[in-house]
Amino acid sequence: MQKALQQFQTNLVSVRHLDTIYLALSSQTTAAVDLSEILRSEIVAVVSALDHFIHDLVRIGMLEIFTGTRPVCNAYLNYTVSLECLQYIVSTNDNMQQAIFFEQEIKKRNAYQSFQEANKISQALSKIGIKQIWQQVATQMNQTQKDVKDRLNLIIDRRNQIAHEFDMQPALGVSNIRNPIDRILVNDAVDFIEKVANAIYKVVINTI
Repeated sequence: MQKALQQFQTNLVSVRHLDTIYLALSSQTTAAVDLSEILRSEIVAVVSALDHFIHDLVRIGMLEIFTGTRPVCNAYLNYTVSLECLQYIVSTNDNMQQAIFFEQEIKKRNAYQSFQEANKISQALSKIGIKQIWQQVATQMNQTQKDVKDRLNLIIDRRNQIAHEFDMQPALGVSNIRNPIDRILVNDAVDFIEKVANAIYKVVINTI
C-alpha cells in the first residue's frame, strides 16, 4: 500500500509544478495573456492523480486478499474474472505466477473504469473490504460525510466540464465564454484532494 501513496505523492508534485509554471509566467506577462488553461490543467491532473491512487489501492488490496494477507470480503468474492485468467491460474502451482496472472487481470478489468466520484470510490474500495469509507474519511478530516462527498463531487464535476465541455458556459449559439477560474480555487481543490487521499490511505491500511 505504501507504493500507492508514494505514487500519488509523486503525481501530486507534478500537479503542483503546474502551479509553479503558472506563477512564473504570470510574473512575466500581462493580464492580456490568458494563462487560465494552466489552472484548468491542474484540476484535470489532480483528479487523475486521485483516480490512479484508488486504482492502485484496489489492485494492491485485491492482490493481498488473493495471497492471503488481507481478509476476504463479499465484494471480492463476487468480482468477475475471465476464463483465460482462471485457466492461467490453475495451470501452475507457482504462487508467484498465479499472483502475477491475477494482478494482470485486475489491471485489465479496471482499466476502463474511473474511480473519481464519491460513490465510485466507495464501490471500488468495497472490493478490498472497506466499508463506510466516507464516514471514516469525514471523521479523520473533522468534517461531515455530506460535506466531504459534496465537495469532492463538485471538483469532479468541474473536471468533467473542463475535459468534456471545454469549460464553456451554456449558450444557445456559438460562445467563447468559459467558466471563471482562479488560482485560489484550484489550490483549494488540490489541497482538498490531497487530504482526501491521505485520509483514505489511513482507513485502508488500518482495515485488516
